[in-house]
Amino acid sequence: MLKSETSYRSDLPPETIDLGGVGTSNAGVENPEEASLSGQPTVAALSNLSTPVVAAFEKALDSESPIQLVYILGTHRSGASILGVLLAAHPDVFFAGELYKLPNPKWTPGGLCACNRLLRDCPFWSTVVRQLGGEEAMRALARGQVEFEKWAHLGGALSSKALDSEARQRHLSRNLEMIRTISRQSGRRIVLDGSKDPIRGRFLLGALRHGVPVQFIHLIRDGRSYVWSEMSRPGLKGNRFAWLVQNRGALVVRWTLINLVATGFQTAGAGHYLRIRFEDFSRNPETELTRIGNFLGIDLSAVIAGMKRGDPTPIGHVMAGDAFLRAQSTVVFRPERADSKSLSKGTQALYWALAGWLAGVLGYRWGRDERPGSNSPGALQRPRERTG
Repeated sequence: MLKSETSYRSDLPPETIDLGGVGTSNAGVENPEEASLSGQPTVAALSNLSTPVVAAFEKALDSESPIQLVYILGTHRSGASILGVLLAAHPDVFFAGELYKLPNPKWTPGGLCACNRLLRDCPFWSTVVRQLGGEEAMRALARGQVEFEKWAHLGGALSSKALDSEARQRHLSRNLEMIRTISRQSGRRIVLDGSKDPIRGRFLLGALRHGVPVQFIHLIRDGRSYVWSEMSRPGLKGNRFAWLVQNRGALVVRWTLINLVATGFQTAGAGHYLRIRFEDFSRNPETELTRIGNFLGIDLSAVIAGMKRGDPTPIGHVMAGDAFLRAQSTVVFRPERADSKSLSKGTQALYWALAGWLAGVLGYRWGRDERPGSNSPGALQRPRERTG
């Protein structure tokens, strides 16, 4: 039976991480999206940087309490929240939700944490922020996001020369310290960031150059289902940008661009990139969770068994992400197919004209509806109402 709440053990160091021996060649790899990385860089590459930056990387590589970051890539409304909650049922995994929003919280009634508190009042996140240095540290992270994690900086994200700048490495070291603090506060050695934005992912990829364990799960949802979900999204009435947010052409281009950039992460190598189609996960979660467990180096058999029994999975302290999930204390995932409306013929034709080439590469076919569900990915059931 799964525990009903997360245990926070700041006095216990996370376990030592074993990446399973990263190889030096792609030869013999069965799946190309799990290809190998050449060599393993070290902190020595930072010798030209300032002492505080180097110290942050050295802490990240501390053999007594190393950090392991797992980043989910993809579009929003792709099932990342339910996948993260399921993975966090494992005692070594903490699912943070959309971690990029921590420096810029929306202090609205009800807050953004799944514990039903404002982030500033949440016992977990308020402690993390305080240990990082409070509001001043959050402002520094926010400035770095504007400077290095926006789509306008895509060129810099792909440039190896830009990766070596002092300012960029300083922002990276702040992010690693944030991950390390979350790991220490949760008592879990693997921190799962569901931010999904591939530009932030490209930025975090820089940590690999210094030997910091970073892994990427590319979660793909059928573009037709993504477009339908976004076009059907409620709550945009009166929003002056609704015409753009729900424009079918813009949605198709967005799905294509995000997944195209995310697909490029396979060059990170074996043990660092795994591609999962949400449709496969929804239809056969046992197989896909086993793949993810092997990728992360953890045994998810207990999580799979609990899912089969219909055990409620605790949400924990998930920040931002799926509003439905954050409104619950626990959820139950049902691997079944739900009915949903189809796109119009015109929208389907537009989708295949603009994105068909990439959809085909990713295994989607014309005329075959891959969608497992409708507006909210996965079949979720609410075991009980939240109280307090």
